[in-house]
Amino acid sequence: MAPAHRIALLVFGIALAAVTFTLGASFTYGAESATNAEGAWVFWLFVGIAIGSPLWLPALVPPRVVMVSRIIRWVSAILVLVPLRYIAGVLLHQSHLYGGDNFVLSIFGGALLLSAGCVFAIVVLVLPELRRKVAPVV
Repeated sequence: MAPAHRIALLVFGIALAAVTFTLGASFTYGAESATNAEGAWVFWLFVGIAIGSPLWLPALVPPRVVMVSRIIRWVSAILVLVPLRYIAGVLLHQSHLYGGDNFVLSIFGGALLLSAGCVFAIVVLVLPELRRKVAPVV
């Protein structure tokens, strides 16, 4: 995998983890009392790291471990479908609200960027394997 692809996966993995952390923690602190929500930031930090792991984990695996790298890329491409499903759900819901009073441009824009990032990550993760299968054997 190219270094630029690794950097892009790391940056997007951190962004996805940060969005998960901030939205989850802010919802918890808004919905719960201060005493009940006291340690919620730790929970949401681990959830954010787990949600972003299919993106940053393949970027950290060294390329010299070929078989492990291939397995992690395929598994990560499949696991990125989980946040993509929920982000696309928010995007679809906001698109149905367009033109109404409940439409929020910032939520729509954030969901659009995150879903585009997930699709980009899947392409980056799977593209080397597709090139290997299509390339003629010399």
